[in-house]
Amino acid sequence: MTPRYFAEFLPRLKIVSLSVEYPPNEITELKTDGNGTNIVIKTLNQADIQLRLPVQSIPSFDINVQGASKDGYVAFKLPVSPNRTIVDNAERSRTLDSLTTKDTFMWSAKELRSMKNQSAQGNRAEVGFLCAKCKNLIIPFSRLRRIDAMPSEFWSEMMEFWHCDRPEAGGPNSYETVRERFGSFHPGKCSLIVGSYYLVFNQQDFHISECESNGKCKCQICHTYLESSRDSSGNIRFPKWDFLLQDGESKIPENFPPYLYPFSVLIDNISSSAIRFFLVQSQSTGSSIVVWCFNFGLDVTSSQDVKVQHNCLKILYQRAKSDIDQFKKRTSSSQYTTVEIANNVYDSLYKQLTNSNSSLPKAQQTFKDWRVAYLPERWADK
Repeated sequence: MTPRYFAEFLPRLKIVSLSVEYPPNEITELKTDGNGTNIVIKTLNQADIQLRLPVQSIPSFDINVQGASKDGYVAFKLPVSPNRTIVDNAERSRTLDSLTTKDTFMWSAKELRSMKNQSAQGNRAEVGFLCAKCKNLIIPFSRLRRIDAMPSEFWSEMMEFWHCDRPEAGGPNSYETVRERFGSFHPGKCSLIVGSYYLVFNQQDFHISECESNGKCKCQICHTYLESSRDSSGNIRFPKWDFLLQDGESKIPENFPPYLYPFSVLIDNISSSAIRFFLVQSQSTGSSIVVWCFNFGLDVTSSQDVKVQHNCLKILYQRAKSDIDQFKKRTSSSQYTTVEIANNVYDSLYKQLTNSNSSLPKAQQTFKDWRVAYLPERWADK
């Protein structure tokens, strides 16, 4: 059984910080493996334990068990492999500008364009989006003519900061005129506009039935309702979790976790307003949690999964009603933002937070009266 552990890459210090919940007196040897990608724990009573690191360390690096010993666990730091690319890339990814760029999020326009080009070269007609319910191909990439990125949700609010002086009022270059001109983006025939958590396209170009006036559509094959909706510009937005992505290589299509919607909302709010506290509520059940975005751009590993968790938000959260009531009393409404999300999205967020929290060593599960968790933008094998 894998012990609870947590490893975080600290690029500025060029180290990986680790904490492993395992009795120190039962450890006979502690070192990195021959590739520097795992920690190997040799023990008295069982087979060797391997724990994944978020980045590569120095191969076969020995750790002094006695010096790392704590009360019921070991804590130590490892040097990062002297490959400057690892550190430089991590430094760039830890800026807010890099986190909000539309090329980094899961199923970005850049990623989908690359996948489409590779499928065209390899003549793989099966590449595209499947219905998450029936798993039939409903948006084949072979039919797509164009894939574009949707601008930031806050582009019009941020437009004032793109000028030395506020644009003139009422003229052809006024704020209002420019916003009206560029305030809506509509997809062309067989084209795809990609947002951080949704897709925009013309449903008649693909295997999706005629949409209702409110934007609700069905898969033409299984007739399941999708969670689509019509936005203020008349476009129909399809949340990415309505689909599975088949890349033509993997046997199992990739799903899009719904918690990445609130992830993108939190990042956009931090970037645009510097707000770090949020009251996240379910629209239908009234359930709520208080979220404190403590840090961002972290690469970590833990006992939750063998994969590396990239570009994590470090989240401190409170879920008890009494704690939430106390937070509202002592915090001005201008110091936090209320975020309302659909119940399935709220459940996805809450599940990730609680799973992440329970996978941490007990010493790291709480900070004062807050629970600690990590919200990854991506899960990756490396």
